[in-house]
Amino acid sequence: MNAKNLLRNLLLVFACGSVVYLVAQEIRATRPNSTEIEEKGAPPREETPGSTVIVYYLSEGKDCAVCDNLESFTLETLQTYFASELASGRLTWRSLDMDDPQHAHYVTDFSLYTKSVVLAEMRDGKTARFKNLEDVWDHVYDKTTFIEYIRTEIAAFLEQVP
Repeated sequence: MNAKNLLRNLLLVFACGSVVYLVAQEIRATRPNSTEIEEKGAPPREETPGSTVIVYYLSEGKDCAVCDNLESFTLETLQTYFASELASGRLTWRSLDMDDPQHAHYVTDFSLYTKSVVLAEMRDGKTARFKNLEDVWDHVYDKTTFIEYIRTEIAAFLEQVP
C-alpha cells in the first residue's frame, strides 16, 4: 500500500505542477511588455532624420526578479534622465524577446550570450554602431549604481551621435 500511496502522491504533485506551469505560461503570454504599453493608443512615430539611438533590453526565456530589475531600472533611467530625448525621438526604448523568431537575429548582430542592455546608433535604418552594456550584471543588485551606470553610458553614447 505504501508504494501505491507514494505513486498517487507523485502523480498529484505532477498534475498540480503542470497546472501551475500552464497558468503561468498563459499569464506571461497575455502580459503586455513595456514596448506594447508605451505604444498602445499612441500615433505611429515618424522616423527622425539623421541618427537616433535605440536602447534595447533583450531578454530570452523566462524572466526572473533580477532580469525584471534589468528592464525596469533601465526604463526608469530613461524616463528620469532622458525624457526629452525620448519625446523628440532621438532616443528610443525597445524591450524585445530574443526567443521570438523575428528578434533572434539580435543574438548574432550584437554578439549576445545572455539577457542584455544594448545601445545602438541607427543611421538610415541601419545599425551604425552599438555597445553592449555588459557591466549591468555588476550593478543589478544595487539600483543606485545601476541607474548611474546606465545614465553615464547613455550620455556618453549620445555625445558621439552627430
